[in-house]
Amino acid sequence: MEIGWNQSRVRTLGWMGLCGFVFLALPFWGGPASEAPLQTAPTPPAAFLLALAPAPLAAQEPDREERRSGGILITGEVVDVSGGQAIASAEIQFTPAGADAPSHRALSAGNGRFRLQNVPAGEYTVTVTALGFRDLSEEVVVGTQGPVDVRIEIVPEALELDPIIVTATARSYLHQTGFYDRQRTGIGTFFTRDEFLQRASFRVSDIFRSIPGARVVEGGFGTVAQVTFRGGCRPDLYVDGVRTVPGTSVDEILAVHDVEAMEVYRGAASIPAQYARGGCAAVVVWTREPGGGDRPFSWRRLGVAAGFVLGALFLTR
Repeated sequence: MEIGWNQSRVRTLGWMGLCGFVFLALPFWGGPASEAPLQTAPTPPAAFLLALAPAPLAAQEPDREERRSGGILITGEVVDVSGGQAIASAEIQFTPAGADAPSHRALSAGNGRFRLQNVPAGEYTVTVTALGFRDLSEEVVVGTQGPVDVRIEIVPEALELDPIIVTATARSYLHQTGFYDRQRTGIGTFFTRDEFLQRASFRVSDIFRSIPGARVVEGGFGTVAQVTFRGGCRPDLYVDGVRTVPGTSVDEILAVHDVEAMEVYRGAASIPAQYARGGCAAVVVWTREPGGGDRPFSWRRLGVAAGFVLGALFLTR
């Protein structure tokens, strides 16, 4: 959008407003306080103020060295136009007319102040950028007399950030029970449901036939097989972390399709602390996850569960 420019004459170290126009002393920095032409433009929505003020006499003395070196000292502050708060980490760049890169650059400090030394006289494009504020760009002319102090007001601007997508993966049932953590230790023998299916086991106790040192003792008619280890050790049986009645056979309460995973510890020294109750061995069975499939009704499992309840009542009397 093209903005029409009006001509006016004001003192170079002052500013004034007239009928919606802002007159800035900025277009000529570092000149004598005399009459000078100044271009003005209607205030846009992203209005900013660049106002110059003469530095104190004491501050002007060091500038003699800068004049001899071919430039002047430019200091200033960057503030929020809406409230006047100082803006830290704003970047101020001076790019000479016709140049592609800035010749002078500074960052505002915590109090919004900045300092540029040895800025030669000439025409520059001043740009100011700060996170959360609209970029500012203005053409200025730097004179030969300084130092010059500048106040720059910039307009806040909301930042449009890319959407943040958070993906959460629920831990599986076996992860929550610590099954995989114990498996990684290499202590014990572990079976997953897939291994039960691959072996086509008819009973849960059949899986023990593949474990060195384990023995499956078949019972008579109407009885179930018992699992023992070396020395006739009968392992403690845990189902979903709960210890069962001593002497309970895994086949009495579980079928193959009930099992999600199983841990077998063949010696007392290998049993994890949470399952060490003084037994010589331990078998920990984890049943199917919720929704993992229907479990057929079993009178045997119902009878064993009733036995648990009656045993608990008898022990608490």
